[in-house]
Formats: sequence, structure tokens, C-alpha cells
Amino acid sequence: FRTVRYSALVASLDTVLKLSAKKKQKLMTLRHHSLTSRVYSCIRDCKYDVGIKILQSLLEDGVPRQRELLSLLAYCFYQEEDYLRSSEIYEELLEMCPSSE
Repeated sequence: FRTVRYSALVASLDTVLKLSAKKKQKLMTLRHHSLTSRVYSCIRDCKYDVGIKILQSLLEDGVPRQRELLSLLAYCFYQEEDYLRSSEIYEELLEMCPSSE
């Protein structure tokens, strides 16, 4: 069983390595869209801690610190009553987008 799984993993990795940069970017975009959908589900279900973990993993993966992502992250921290982190992110958002409401 392990040999089969390992072989499948190696084959998958080999396929990914052969992909062009454009195709790799498409796969990453699809992954991020899927994770964003999961974040909204977490918010709907009041699982803010899970939403925070997903959003932080996106940032660790190198996703740019965009307004939408940071806004969701700040909201989740606020709902978890982590007001310090929430306010830090909201301050960052104000610096990024001073004219936004």
C-alpha cells in the first residue's frame, strides 16, 4: 500500500515539476480560491480560528497582503476577541487604503 502511494506521489510531483510557470500559477490561483471559499464557510459557521489559520497560511505562501485578505483576517481576529491583532491589521488597511471606508 505504501509503495503504491509513494509511487503516486512521486508521479504527481514529477508532473507538477514539468508544468510551465503559467500552469503552476493557475494551480496556485485555484488553490487560493478554494481556500478563500473555505474561509467564508468558516466565518459562516463561526469557526474564526480555522479561518485565521487558512488566511495566515496564504500569507506564508507568499500571497500579497491585499485588502480583501487582510480585512477577513482582521474580522476573524476581532470575532476571536483578539482585539490587538485585529486593530494592527485594521491600521495596516488604513495605511494601504486611506480613502476607503
